[in-house]
Amino acid sequence: MASAWTFVILTALRADAVTPVQKVINMVTDLRAKVTAEGRQEAEMYDEFACFCKSKTDEKTEAIGEGETSVNLLTTRITTLQATRDQLDIDIQDLNEQIAGFEGQVKSAKEMRAKETSTFEAGLADVTRAITQMERRQCQEVLTALRRAISACSPLHVTNYR
Repeated sequence: MASAWTFVILTALRADAVTPVQKVINMVTDLRAKVTAEGRQEAEMYDEFACFCKSKTDEKTEAIGEGETSVNLLTTRITTLQATRDQLDIDIQDLNEQIAGFEGQVKSAKEMRAKETSTFEAGLADVTRAITQMERRQCQEVLTALRRAISACSPLHVTNYR
């Protein structure tokens, strides 16, 4: 009976004891639970990262679009300003040519006025001399007339005034 009891105790010990197959099943079950938990955790992290990436991608796409629009607007503005500058350069050139023409006209007018002034001053000098000569002649004629009048009145005084 001793061997029967031994058999029963060993069987009981074996029933409490985990068999190698049971150990493998437990390990696989634990591994599966661990992998499933890690998968869920990675899925959550992936979702957060995907959401982050999507929001950043959307932000960057919007920023790029705004930048391209800004570049297009600035390019258009630069083109417009260049055209305006080119037109102003042409206007400046035309005005400089007009100024040069006006300066030439002013120079010609000054030269003509200088000649006219010279001619006027020469004529004025001639007229002044003529008036002076006429005044002298008139004075001489008056003196001559006075001398005649005096000589007609008194012949003695005429010789003193000659």
